[in-house]
Amino acid sequence: MADKYTGALVWLLHMGDKGLRTNLLPLKYSLFGIQSKHIPDLIRMALDEELVQDADKPQAYAGIHAWRALGELQAAEAVEPLIGLLKYADEPYHSDWILEDLPRTLGKIGPTAIPVLWSYGNNPSLWGFFRQSALTLLA
Repeated sequence: MADKYTGALVWLLHMGDKGLRTNLLPLKYSLFGIQSKHIPDLIRMALDEELVQDADKPQAYAGIHAWRALGELQAAEAVEPLIGLLKYADEPYHSDWILEDLPRTLGKIGPTAIPVLWSYGNNPSLWGFFRQSALTLLA
């Protein structure tokens, strides 16, 4: 795991749920050296299924920190990959983080998320829950 992520991203692996459970004073990831140059690796971290395998370890929360950092950076290129996380909102994962926190992140990214969400929500070839969740994120 240590060799997959380097530099400022290593910090995210060790944070655990610190700073995630309050919206009163959100973390400023830029203070930890996270910059636009990290966007591709943040996307990779946000989607890394290996990180969430052991929910008792701090690294299980690294993906959430990664998507929040992407929101802070207003990373438009992250919208489509992040929407792919909706598959974890239903069985067997039931991740409340996806349905409660991901909309805030997409809102921080801004209006570039709207057409992508609309496209997913109106795609009849996608699974119904996935489509409904995409449209819910627009609300």
